Amino acid sequence: MHGYWSARGLARRGHRVFVVTNANEVEPAFRMYLTEADMKEEYARSFPNSGSVKVISTERPDIRDMAYIPQNNPTVTRLASIATDLIRSEGCEVIYSYYLEPFGLAAHLASSWTGVPYVFKHAGSDLYRLLLLEDLQTSYVEVMKGANRIFSSGASREAIVSYGVPEERVSLSGLFGVPVEYFNPDAQPLNVTALFEELTHSTNEEFQPGAELLAESLPRLGLYGKLGEFKGSLDLLHAMAQLIRDGFPFYLFAMCGGWGKPRFSDLVRELGLTKYVRFLPFLPPWRVPGFIRGCTAVAFLERDFPIAAHGPTIPSEIIACGKCLVVSEEVARKQKFQMNIRNFKNVVIVPDPKQHDVLGQCLRFALEDPQRSNEIGRRGFQEFTVAQNYHENYVNRLESLLTTVSQEKPVARKQTRVGSVNREAKRVAESSHLVFRFTRALLSANQWERVKQVLREVSLENAVAGDAAALSNLSRRLLYFIDQELEVNSSPIREVCEYELGLLEWKANQVRPGKAIRTSMGFLIDQVGPLFPSIRGYFKVVTFSSDTEAIDAVVKGGHRLPGKASKSKVLFHSDSVPMSISDQTEHLLDAIVDGSKITDEVIKAASNHYQFEDRHAHSRFKEACLSDLEGLYWTGIIEFREMPVARA
Repeated sequence: MHGYWSARGLARRGHRVFVVTNANEVEPAFRMYLTEADMKEEYARSFPNSGSVKVISTERPDIRDMAYIPQNNPTVTRLASIATDLIRSEGCEVIYSYYLEPFGLAAHLASSWTGVPYVFKHAGSDLYRLLLLEDLQTSYVEVMKGANRIFSSGASREAIVSYGVPEERVSLSGLFGVPVEYFNPDAQPLNVTALFEELTHSTNEEFQPGAELLAESLPRLGLYGKLGEFKGSLDLLHAMAQLIRDGFPFYLFAMCGGWGKPRFSDLVRELGLTKYVRFLPFLPPWRVPGFIRGCTAVAFLERDFPIAAHGPTIPSEIIACGKCLVVSEEVARKQKFQMNIRNFKNVVIVPDPKQHDVLGQCLRFALEDPQRSNEIGRRGFQEFTVAQNYHENYVNRLESLLTTVSQEKPVARKQTRVGSVNREAKRVAESSHLVFRFTRALLSANQWERVKQVLREVSLENAVAGDAAALSNLSRRLLYFIDQELEVNSSPIREVCEYELGLLEWKANQVRPGKAIRTSMGFLIDQVGPLFPSIRGYFKVVTFSSDTEAIDAVVKGGHRLPGKASKSKVLFHSDSVPMSISDQTEHLLDAIVDGSKITDEVIKAASNHYQFEDRHAHSRFKEACLSDLEGLYWTGIIEFREMPVARA
């Protein structure tokens, strides 16, 4: 899906994009259903500005032509050969590969044969499953080291650097967004009845839904993606069976496949759900909005997922179409919009899909009142900002990166042992110009040499490793030096330096993937008894005289701060990305910090900083505080207990 929208986005800007793939060889369990109209109109588009997408796919080989012992499909060899011929014949300037196997390896070979540089983008399964296998690791490390750039971010970025990839070659991938001209509340709902009729006459036996008519009065729950235990698919069937036994029937439209489908299908029959479950094949990306819009609500229930860094896009697709999202808490906490979550108001969150009774209650809440479901979807669309055109920003970033790399030479490789890569990465991480890269960008060479002298006098190595005393000493000495001894107007420099120090401290205190505390708050905090909010882990609020968006632009892009100052506060927390917060949020955190106050007492303490004209103003303030507290909860910054936190 990412590959399709990226290629199309580049083509719309006038680029010629050639997609080399083995998609036509995909197993039936993962195959998309493409009509002749799909292939003609949307699959590989051309645009008036001469931009185009051309797809070249291998086909399943005839073993009589490619017979060798032991017999195998030479996928990497075929992809690399086709790509090399294409690069030479079409004059391609840069290669972009997604996934290590087989595409990253094929890109690495084609680059070495043609002298054309390549950019590589990984998935979670690449880094946390395949790359850990001893038989594969050396090849995959060579792919990463040979790339001119690697698209990555967060903990995955650190993992890549740990294999010896220079940090300056690991580019932030940016937030992928769905194209809003397709994913929006006005998308035409899919005519499911017509599609079922079409599939009934299809030659593909994998999808023969039968001719039984649908009852228009029953709600329709959507589910799409791969099926499996960790996807919560089986949990959904158990909850569905219980609801139907309790007299609440509904349809499940499952646009699903994957290796888990046989087990899922067997359970449908065992639970007596055949009448209510309708299978659809995987539809192409441009038809997904219609599927979403044709449902009352859509569920995404991934839980206990073995790859912690996995960040699915499906929830954003559902929200962008203005439909009610029923989502597991595990996935909700991974979303960029987590601070704006208001359970049962703009989304329905299932604490743990393995608790089938609770899952059933959440499903019923989402389905039994169509008007309420529509309102939840409408609020989610308005309040989660997924409709902002992140897609265009993503394509902008990709286009800029590919354009830059197209003018570079391929990476010159030196032989290195895989066993030495962690030591290399440690040296990279400890180098001062990488820790304070954007502070350095604002200084002259002479000023930077003076700063480096200060850094030599403190234990930078221990600070980078997370030693609290070393971090405190580093911050105190460095900021004092900038304030007192640099012969410049140091305000912008100090702002950037303090922000980078905050990032360094935050990074040292981050909760690593898989270690975050999971809670199960499936209720609204203003509808239960006394609860004691407490702050989880490390946190720090830093006030800046410059707007944080401007500081962030400096830190990420090396830009200079604007001259006009705008006061802002940034919250650094161990289990969340740094975020800009309001005075109200800071007052709430100050009131929560000792963990001894119930929610009402926290709000009262925060209200002492304000003067209210009347009861209505105070009531609005309380409502805003409750909303803020819920956002802090879903972000993982606070948790709620029935007893106060014991403090030493």
